[in-house]
Amino acid sequence: IGRDQTFGPSPRLKETEVSKTHLTIYLQSSDGDDPQGWFVVDNGSTHGTFIISSDASLSEKDPERLSKQKKASQSFRLHHLNTILIASSKDPVLSFQVHIHPKFPTSCQSCTLRSDESNRIRLALPTSTQNNGENLQMLGCLVQLIWMGAGTHL
Repeated sequence: IGRDQTFGPSPRLKETEVSKTHLTIYLQSSDGDDPQGWFVVDNGSTHGTFIISSDASLSEKDPERLSKQKKASQSFRLHHLNTILIASSKDPVLSFQVHIHPKFPTSCQSCTLRSDESNRIRLALPTSTQNNGENLQMLGCLVQLIWMGAGTHL
């Protein structure tokens, strides 16, 4: 995820606070001593990548910055309901919540389609620029769709 255009499908954020190759989210399969799961790495961004823990007892804590400015981070293992904040801990360019489920189609209450379909994700962004907050919320939902794989989604 970053500001630069890529050859493959990748979320692109045009805000200047986002570095060209800001962060990478990847799925690691079990291999020897390395654990299986979803991980995030800050690629040495200027304004940072922050994580809010899914642990309710830690919800009062400040978001954790993955690395110092312009220094790449170690891989950080993501857990169900972690929140990723891009480019700021106070006023992020984009934030989204991680949803990791052991097997598809099982899901948490947040991911289950309501009977009135009020939480259905539309696959087309509104053409109007009047609702930037809504556009960012929809972008977060689209990012959630992009990272689907192996029975897990972000």
